[in-house]
Amino acid sequence: INQSTTGQATFGAMNPDPFLRDISSGGYSVLVDARHVASGNLVLQGSLSWTTRQQRNDPRTGIGQNQQRFTDYVTGTVSGGPGFYRDDEISNLGGKFSGTAMLGDHALKAGIEYRKNTLDTKYDDDELFKTSDTSFTRYREISAGIITNHVPSMFIQDSWSINRYLRIGGGLRWDGLFIIASNGQLA
Repeated sequence: INQSTTGQATFGAMNPDPFLRDISSGGYSVLVDARHVASGNLVLQGSLSWTTRQQRNDPRTGIGQNQQRFTDYVTGTVSGGPGFYRDDEISNLGGKFSGTAMLGDHALKAGIEYRKNTLDTKYDDDELFKTSDTSFTRYREISAGIITNHVPSMFIQDSWSINRYLRIGGGLRWDGLFIIASNGQLA
């Protein structure tokens, strides 16, 4: 093992494949928002949104796709593939509807909201470590699953204008949180 000027061990590559990766990410969002003045003192508002994002981290070469990463601490070398790949897709869906009524000195607002968040993930890591001529350790982790949470909400609030210099606000809000596990059951 080579020592750098900072005293840290450095490794040489037996092939470039452990370091060659295709990393990509992207997504899109859509938002629709509408407001309607129903009368001189009532405003209705609604919105819908959807966002999705995907992130991938894959081995770039055939060796990277078919061989585990091998780190040799005895010789200070790395060979094989990168060791892991990851594929995540995250999506968010939301909606909101509210109404605001101007009632004298009061601005009363009430509404409902709903949000659904989903993570679909796949991860695979396979690495072999040689720490002495007779000692090897294999690290293996595979995980995959879909987790979703649902967040319904309701609110009501009042803003009271006592005079032109003082306004008091208050309200109530309820938020639920329902987590759905990979097996489709409520967690």
